[in-house]
Amino acid sequence: MGARINYEYTFPENDPRGTVTPWAYPMQELEHFKVWLHGEYWSIHFPGYVKRKYGALAYRQALPLFASMGVPLLDHKKPKKNDDS
Repeated sequence: MGARINYEYTFPENDPRGTVTPWAYPMQELEHFKVWLHGEYWSIHFPGYVKRKYGALAYRQALPLFASMGVPLLDHKKPKKNDDS
């Protein structure tokens, strides 16, 4: 795996963020990132993130939009029988 590096980025003149030093990764890492993003992130981490940020109701309302975008959210499965949660 390639090492990440810091670089300096300056936003446009009137942007209050000014100059920041984000991380950058070599382009050969992009294929690994895509596998993680479209696998583990969308199905495991993204649902919880949206619920924490916007609430469970907004998350449920957004499920059709996510589905139309091809986002594979897994926590909308039907509960098992005898599942009291």
